[in-house]
Amino acid sequence: MSKKILLICTGNTCRSPMAAALLRKILEKRGKLSPEIQIASAGLYAYPGAPASAEAVAAMQEYGVDLTDHRARGVAREELLAADLILTMTARHKEQLVREYPEIKEKVHVLRAFVAEQRQKRGRDGQDGGPGTGNDPSGYDLPDPFGQDLEVYRQCAALLNAELEGLVELLDDE
Repeated sequence: MSKKILLICTGNTCRSPMAAALLRKILEKRGKLSPEIQIASAGLYAYPGAPASAEAVAAMQEYGVDLTDHRARGVAREELLAADLILTMTARHKEQLVREYPEIKEKVHVLRAFVAEQRQKRGRDGQDGGPGTGNDPSGYDLPDPFGQDLEVYRQCAALLNAELEGLVELLDDE
């Protein structure tokens, strides 16, 4: 399993902190969380020190996760270089990272696309590749719930949870 996983979104107050917290929870639930595994989140346009949105905190409480202590932070080049796996929430996030840091190209992926591609490679998915195949990689984007109501955050959390469960299952096979 990858040892250093970095999750990236725009402001690091919604999707990436929810994803990091859910990933830790899933690994803990499966008895796979260890000190060697490092999970972090950051934002491309983060306002350093900003708290997680109130709706993200509320949505995560429903998963038994406490985001009240989360503080937003920006992407650091050193952290990108040190990561084994970098997962973005959208194709644009990935494109921007690869444009600014071409040396990380091989380890940066859109979360949902990565899970779908790995499932397809391993023959676990009878689908034709999912929504992001062909000319529109943004079909795998995880919509930004920022500024939306709690229900939208719940939908985002449910989608993240399902994708991350799939990710952990796939990483277990490595």
